[in-house]
Amino acid sequence: MCVCINCFYLTFCSRYYLFEKIGLEANTAKYPFFYPFLVNVVFHIKMKNQSISSITLEWDIIECLSFVDKPGLWHSISKN
Repeated sequence: MCVCINCFYLTFCSRYYLFEKIGLEANTAKYPFFYPFLVNVVFHIKMKNQSISSITLEWDIIECLSFVDKPGLWHSISKN
């Protein structure tokens, strides 16, 4: 699970913006001008069938030294 969902910098983090773009998701990071320090990333390979065309990647930031906790941030953003 991505640690970004409760990070103060979520809406302007360049790394989170990039991962949203890779994942073809709606851009939560509207103004990506913040560059986080020492980000640890993992990705999961998912395959629905036994077909190469069904492979998808999910990117998660599991550790970030720039993380500043802001509990409930993701919930307040997702309502808008």
